[in-house]
Amino acid sequence: MNAAARQSGLVLVYVSVLGLLMMLIWTLAWNATHETIHVEAVHELRAARDEGVTRVAAYGLGLLETGIPEQDPYECLVTITNGSGTFVGTLQFSSVVWPDTWTVSAWKATESELLMLPEAPASF
Repeated sequence: MNAAARQSGLVLVYVSVLGLLMMLIWTLAWNATHETIHVEAVHELRAARDEGVTRVAAYGLGLLETGIPEQDPYECLVTITNGSGTFVGTLQFSSVVWPDTWTVSAWKATESELLMLPEAPASF
């Protein structure tokens, strides 16, 4: 085998290894970009949900400033409308030390709660 044939064989090996490394780098970059986009979408959904739940809880605290619920525990629905849409949440008021201390819990309303629970009053 002459030197030119040996040299062209090495060039082919070098080009193949370089191509393999470039494909590996491209795959890693593509996976990282895909995961970043997915994580960002999840964070946006979580922020929108948390914003709705936070606003429902704030509405419940405002209701407690007007008085106390007529029963313990008391549950009702609150509808919040913002720029991203409408959020329907459930508020639950439970007394810890009657009648001075209350806990307010808020979460996204389930289908059964939408059918059974009343809307939140304007005041207690």
